[in-house]
Amino acid sequence: MQAAAGGFSGLQHVEHENWVAVPQGLPVGRDIFACRVVGESMNKIIPNGAICLFRLNPGGSRNGKIVLVECAEVQDDDSGSRYTVKEYQSLKIDTEDGWQHQRILLKPRSYNPNMATLEISSDDEHRYRVVGEFLGVID
Repeated sequence: MQAAAGGFSGLQHVEHENWVAVPQGLPVGRDIFACRVVGESMNKIIPNGAICLFRLNPGGSRNGKIVLVECAEVQDDDSGSRYTVKEYQSLKIDTEDGWQHQRILLKPRSYNPNMATLEISSDDEHRYRVVGEFLGVID
């Protein structure tokens, strides 16, 4: 699959393309997948066009981690989902029931200071889900 390192891009169809060799020292398994990351918003960590390794969303705290995020819009059968790669930051507030997200920031890590942080409010949180956690660049 292909993900944007920028804003959420247009329609992206996800399908298995082929297998990639994983460098020694990086994990392999049923919960590991590769994705080509296209764009400049993560170029301090991920070069434009790099194939990266991700672990399917392992749960737990994501603060400070690089994640692959899906934005699932209400779409008809001919549409797909959208993906982006960013650093995740969650700003939480304490409530009587524990805590809740106040907002989530998806932050670029780019040499270009004009790259924008994507902000997800608690009202929009249901439209987004973390698909995977970045493990490393493999190509």
